[in-house]
Amino acid sequence: MYANGEGVPRDFAEAMKWLRKAADQGDVSAQFGVGLMWYQGRGVPQNYVEAAKWFRKAAEQGDALTQTSLGAMYRDGQGVVQNYAKAAKWYREAAQQGEATAQYELGVMYFQGRGMAQNYAEAVKWYRKAAEQGYTDAQSNLGAMYANGLGVPQDYNEAAKWYRLAADKGDATAANNLKSLTTNRAASAARQQRIDDARALTAEQWAAYRQLITRIEIGYKCGLYDQMQANVAVLGVRSIMDQQQIQNGLAADTTIDAYQEIARAVEQGRLLADDKSEPEFCSKFFSDPADRARLRQIVSDLVRP
Repeated sequence: MYANGEGVPRDFAEAMKWLRKAADQGDVSAQFGVGLMWYQGRGVPQNYVEAAKWFRKAAEQGDALTQTSLGAMYRDGQGVVQNYAKAAKWYREAAQQGEATAQYELGVMYFQGRGMAQNYAEAVKWYRKAAEQGYTDAQSNLGAMYANGLGVPQDYNEAAKWYRLAADKGDATAANNLKSLTTNRAASAARQQRIDDARALTAEQWAAYRQLITRIEIGYKCGLYDQMQANVAVLGVRSIMDQQQIQNGLAADTTIDAYQEIARAVEQGRLLADDKSEPEFCSKFFSDPADRARLRQIVSDLVRP
């Protein structure tokens, strides 16, 4: 009552006197109150050492709010030697009791790797517990974890959800991140569409080259040129395919592989030629003399240095 001026004039010194009497008898709330008075310098000169002393008394009795306060003092080195491991210990004690601030701070310590090994999955776990209680900073941080795929699979929808919850409560960082996320998602979608279009174009171009390689292999089997000429011609086609991949902006794309495409085409040519038992296969396949001549010319062009 003296601390808040309820029914009596506000008097921090008098409030401290009565809080101390109760604190000396082990009252947890009073111990926290005494620690807070020392921390804020109300009714007594500010003294972080005394604040930490009284916070510890209440924290050791299991008071979650005081455990969170003591964790912050160890984190910042106020009244105690800075010790991240001890800060994490007290945050965990409070977090396990459902104290949202402690859950958030424990998540931060896991994210930063302070007082324990860095662990993004654990950071997400504790951010989520605090975020589900409506803790704004935790909601914003959880959104960032989803946006960047840290500790969870990247999920822009989840990121937007948590950013929006924080932004709706006035969190400027979350609002900016939500705006950037929306812009980046649009850019990412456009970029993916360009890649998909380039892959489709490349697949269309390569289909013709696969047919050519199959014909080159059959031409060799049918005696239009020797094996060395066929092999060099196939390498020439591969070079063209590689150039097409580069021109289409897919130089670093590992989802398509010219070597595999060529290997399949060569195998197809061998099967077509070898599986035909009738001796007239080659004459039927190359029924047009002009067709034979064109294929020989193509191979000759590919072989020529």
